[in-house]
Parts: sequence; C-alpha cells; structure tokens
Amino acid sequence: MKECILLSHVFIRNGEKDKLDKVEFALEHWRKFNPKAHIVVTGHGVKPNIEKYCDHIIWPAEIIKKDINVGHPYLVSLGLEYIKKKGYEYVLKSRCDTVHNLKNIFVFAQQQLDNKKMLVTQSTSLTQQVLGDLFLFSKVDLMKTIFNVNNWYPTKTGLTSLAKNFYKQCEQSSWQDACIQNL
Repeated sequence: MKECILLSHVFIRNGEKDKLDKVEFALEHWRKFNPKAHIVVTGHGVKPNIEKYCDHIIWPAEIIKKDINVGHPYLVSLGLEYIKKKGYEYVLKSRCDTVHNLKNIFVFAQQQLDNKKMLVTQSTSLTQQVLGDLFLFSKVDLMKTIFNVNNWYPTKTGLTSLAKNFYKQCEQSSWQDACIQNL
C-alpha cells in the first residue's frame, strides 16, 4: 500500500518566527515517524524550511485570506488534486504544525477505518451538522469531493461546509445516522 499524508491549515505572516519553528519541528517529526510516506504540505505566506522533510510543497507567498478559518479548502483541494494525479488511493490529512507521536500513522489510520467511509477525530457532532477537518483519513476521491471549493462558500466555518459536502455522499436520511454508519 502506498502511503500519502497531506498536511495543511497553516499561514505564516512576516515576523511569525514561532509559527515557522512549529512547522519545521512538526515536519521533522512527520518524516521521522513516517519514513515511507509521500508527504505533501500546503500552506501560505512565509514558507518554512521544510524541503528536506516532504516530497511536495504547495506554498504560495501571498496569504489566501478567503481560506483562513474556513478549512483552507483551496489549498487542501490543490494538495488533493496533486495526490490524485500521483495515483494514491487513500490519504491521511492533518495540520502541518502538529506532531503525532505514532510511527506509521497512515497504517494505523487505515486499520481504524474498518468498513467506514472516513476516519475523523475532532470537532465532529452527532447533533449539529459539523465535521472536523483537522485530522481525516479516507479515499482520495471522497476527500476531493468533500473539499470541493465550488460548494464551500458562503460559510463562517469549514466544519459546516465539510459536513454538508460529506452528508451528500451518504445514503442515510439523518446526519446522526450518516455519522454513525460512515465515520
């Protein structure tokens, strides 16, 4: 199985050395704990020194304000498009400024998926239609569909847009049932 990790959700302004340090530290650990994975990183603004830790970087110098606080759908979509073209079937998506102290997290996530559509770990609710976007694992095609920028806006939070797009991929008649049977 080919392992692919997409890391996103970071923008860095001039002078934000703390963010640069966090991303560089995190990427060093992503590579250390996932030596076989193809690591793709998306972000915007000042680019950290991460080339030696990843296989592909999408990092425009200009900050994409429309992406901030709504799930970074544009940059995630670009990363997923690249991953699809490379032929990966599954992808693990997380923040590029986090550390998961778990060797081969892709393999671990795939084992947890079982017969569900997607593994999601945070900010998801059974009672409100919101879906956490900071740690996900699924088939690339599903993730591309639910991060569709064309039906993302208007939104105040990416959690609702992601949930709306995911729910459209489910056969269940209620959000709660869709979550229980697919997540």
